[in-house]
Amino acid sequence: MEHDKNLSDDDNISLTSTVPSEPQEEYEVECILAQRNFHGEEKYLVKWTGYPIERCTWESEEMFLNPQTLEDWARKQEAIIRGEQPSFDIEALEQRCFSSKAAAERRREKRREKRKRLGHPS
Repeated sequence: MEHDKNLSDDDNISLTSTVPSEPQEEYEVECILAQRNFHGEEKYLVKWTGYPIERCTWESEEMFLNPQTLEDWARKQEAIIRGEQPSFDIEALEQRCFSSKAAAERRREKRREKRKRLGHPS
């Protein structure tokens, strides 16, 4: 019976992978979430407009074309220091990203199993 449940779960899985994002020359920064020093270089955790939070990336200062972005971040840092805003929970984001990657791998495996079961090429 458990096997039948897995088959019905697999029937909801598409045979095709999720379409990747189209590469762009420039991506719009929604906001900076955090700042860290990596091997002597300051990096900023960037939330990109139109992308889920799991797609945030660490970027160096010279990446920012609009100086307003870093000015906004400086004001936000001051508010965090004053206790007016909470600091961003980087560990929670890392856990969320890990869970998201694990879920994506499970979906890939289910697609492979469904293709195999239906006789489609891998």
